[in-house]
Amino acid sequence: MQQTQITDFKGLINLDKKIVPQLTNYLKEKEIRLSKELLRLAKNYFQNEVEAFKPDLLSSEVKLSEGTEEFVRALRPTQRTLSNEKIEKESVTELVEEVNSLLWDYTEALEGCVVELFQQISQVSVDKWHLTIFEVISQIRDLLAMRIEDLVWAVRRLKEPLNEFCNFSSKEPVPFWKRWNLLSLDSDLLKNLKKSQQFLQEQYEEFCQRHEQFKELSRQVEDFLQKMKRFAILARLDLPEQNFYVDVYRLLKMVELNDNTKTVLKEETVRSLKYLASVDSVHRLFHLYQQELKQALFACSYEYKFLTNEKDSPYYEELLNRLKEKAKEYRVENEMLLQTIRSYREFILVNDSNPYVSSQWGFAERTVGPEPASATKLLDLAYATEQVTAFYLSFEQSLEIDSDEYFADKKEINGQVEKLLHEMKQPLISYDLMRNRAERLLNELQDYDELGSPDLNVVDAIETALNQAIQVDWKYHVLHEFSQFHTIYHLHVGLRPRPSDPAHAFRIERFELFFHQIEGWVKKGDLFTHIHEVELDINDIKTYLQDFLASVQRLVKEKPSQAIKEYGEALLRYAQQLLQYRYLFGKFFSALTKSGLDGEQLRIQFLFVDQYFESIDHLIDASYDKF
Repeated sequence: MQQTQITDFKGLINLDKKIVPQLTNYLKEKEIRLSKELLRLAKNYFQNEVEAFKPDLLSSEVKLSEGTEEFVRALRPTQRTLSNEKIEKESVTELVEEVNSLLWDYTEALEGCVVELFQQISQVSVDKWHLTIFEVISQIRDLLAMRIEDLVWAVRRLKEPLNEFCNFSSKEPVPFWKRWNLLSLDSDLLKNLKKSQQFLQEQYEEFCQRHEQFKELSRQVEDFLQKMKRFAILARLDLPEQNFYVDVYRLLKMVELNDNTKTVLKEETVRSLKYLASVDSVHRLFHLYQQELKQALFACSYEYKFLTNEKDSPYYEELLNRLKEKAKEYRVENEMLLQTIRSYREFILVNDSNPYVSSQWGFAERTVGPEPASATKLLDLAYATEQVTAFYLSFEQSLEIDSDEYFADKKEINGQVEKLLHEMKQPLISYDLMRNRAERLLNELQDYDELGSPDLNVVDAIETALNQAIQVDWKYHVLHEFSQFHTIYHLHVGLRPRPSDPAHAFRIERFELFFHQIEGWVKKGDLFTHIHEVELDINDIKTYLQDFLASVQRLVKEKPSQAIKEYGEALLRYAQQLLQYRYLFGKFFSALTKSGLDGEQLRIQFLFVDQYFESIDHLIDASYDKF
């Protein structure tokens, strides 16, 4: 039993090499079938003239030239031997119709292949233009051109003998000036074949020109791609994600380098980039890459902190220089990512189906609508990536500062932080005074330079200061008014290792959902209508906070002498989670207090949150003292 071959549909769509032998076999079968049908007609209509056929001709692979010659040979002896005998007109007409039908069937097959070839090329995305596509198209073009030439020869070879046969088989003599009406073969056969030849040649030349442009642009883009081979963070991504990013970058560069906006290649490149993947998928890839670069920055920061302990080592300078070079390479990689994000955002804006900027003569005139949401997300990501670049620059500058000088300045910073936190604890402190002290505190925390600090203990100092600052800022929440505070907080959270805790992640998710819902009601002035739902949300928040408190209580009841390392790690994890809860609730309370009287009154109903945090903080501090 013959095994069925699985069709490679993807390879056919992308014009892989496999299509050439498949098309060759198909056209070969069509040619053999046409040749055998011509032999069959010759045998049926001219039984006496086919005795000279080769014995196995009908059972072998007959070429078109062989079938045509045998058919012509069967026609002409008839004219010599049947000088006094005329053939029925119906039989002649039937023979001519069958010959025309056979030739048209093969002609239409070739026409379809020619048209479909270039339609398929237009459907192959530029990002799928493999190195062998030119070779494949050239082979198919040569194959079709040869088949069309063979068929043109066959039509011309059959034309005159069939005309003579039709004239000879006529019942009455036909004047030579009327014999044109007895043309046997359809005159449109040669016209269509000539058109196919012309179309094949023109489209092939156009494709060659386009392919040359593509190769030239690819060579230029390759110079940029060579830099990516040295990117260590990109190499950490999974292989599909690396290929995805390279495809996006390559197409963006091709669009950028192709100055002629009216070329077909430019249009195909734009179309390929638009349909390569959704904007959300590209955004996720960029965000993942940016997060990896950010984590690499934090890893460099920890490496520097541990390296300081080896300052007396003879290899210290070498290791420090290696770290500086690594940080610089990461920064360059981050800058290229930033450039790619900006280029992709510009591409989205230019090619958006509903542009938000009206333009004339190539110049933007005025804003006519909101910016697409996808472009706004990319803009936010570009800002975040730009900030990572600033962090790298700051870190590189910190590496140039002598560590002894830093430790001398740190003592003064510690004193100022303690003093400011003490002043912020005043029970009746005013808003203006609290804001002033908070701003000064943030400046001192900024001077700690947690990212570029050579002291590992500064991470714990920042966490303690942030916890205490958010704790005493329970009334006004002025810290959240400073962008500096959010930067310091997110840097600290990034530096801290984040162990997996499903319960903590679930609580964060629920809190954010509640806050978003309540903030929406407050902004719309519709809080009173949803007061019952707010009460239900408050009860749920109490439940989750009680669960967190119970987890800490269960831990502190354990004896630290047993599994001391695990006990300390658990305490640290709960301290980190407490800081995240305080930040999240503080951000929510800050939004409430600024929304008017309704928000201020609602804030009072959430005072239980501060009591929970006080209790948990006290338990953790007491456990640390005991530990």
